[in-house]
Amino acid sequence: MVAELTISYPRFAVVSCPRLPRGHTQEGLAMARIGNRSAGMLLLAIWLILHGLTGLIGFTFTGLGVLMAILALVAGLLLLLGR
Repeated sequence: MVAELTISYPRFAVVSCPRLPRGHTQEGLAMARIGNRSAGMLLLAIWLILHGLTGLIGFTFTGLGVLMAILALVAGLLLLLGR
């Protein structure tokens, strides 16, 4: 005996978008959203890039270990605080 499975998909309503303020475009609003990154995510991105460069091409300089530790601590704290 085979059970029959019926899946119903919800119907989506079309909603109108509010008007953009005068002089603004959707592309401009998207760029503003991209620019609103948190400081913690930015520091994490920098740390990841530096960490990748040190392992991949042997990128190094004096004080790199201390800089990486500080970046990791500050990024972690900011992410925990939600900033």
